Amino acid sequence: KLLNSGLDTNYMRENLNKALSQSGMKDKGVKILDFARYENNPPKITIINNKPTVKEIVSNLIRAIKNNDIYSARLGENSFYMPKSNKILINTNKVPLMGFHEIGHAINENSSRFWRTVAKTRGVSLALPFWIAAIAICKRKKAEGETSTGAMDSATTFIKNNAGVLSLASSVPLIAEELKASQRGNKLAKSLLSPDIAKKVIKFNRLGAMTYIVGAGAMALATVAGSKIRDFIA
Repeated sequence: KLLNSGLDTNYMRENLNKALSQSGMKDKGVKILDFARYENNPPKITIINNKPTVKEIVSNLIRAIKNNDIYSARLGENSFYMPKSNKILINTNKVPLMGFHEIGHAINENSSRFWRTVAKTRGVSLALPFWIAAIAICKRKKAEGETSTGAMDSATTFIKNNAGVLSLASSVPLIAEELKASQRGNKLAKSLLSPDIAKKVIKFNRLGAMTYIVGAGAMALATVAGSKIRDFIA
């Protein structure tokens, strides 16, 4: 937020729109949904009925999560690109520097089959480390000389023994796509913004990338530590 403070938001909006045109994303139908004008009108989150079915529970939870993401974007706590609707959600009064990174995501989605495919693995990259951690912590360590009793036992044993490496590896697609989006956003920022503000975009994107890298490393270390603590207790 400190990097975003004091910026001329009209200047940033103008250049974000120029970036859409220059990158070809405007022709691809990408639009910026700027929540700056809606800051005082947050959406309502769906309330689950008193006696819902399982399907209704899942549906309402998914809707609530999506609404919460939109709410955070309206407040300027986050911004994101939605590939299904081809829209960038951002509050340019709060975090205009984020816009160039999100345009980078739009370019990944609309201009490269490879990066579009990588982006589609995002959900898997986010979920896999938690599944790996669960298996590593719940799985009993093999005694010396003990053999596996089947394919499932062999697979879970392999995951437990290599949990740290597997956790890091599962995050690689997510981190790679984020870095590519930043690289493309930085290139646009350098071509359109003043040098001082372009440097802020690059610094902001670098800090954002570090959160993914540090997060992946921390998750891998926590998984290994949890597995060893479980073995010690057992």
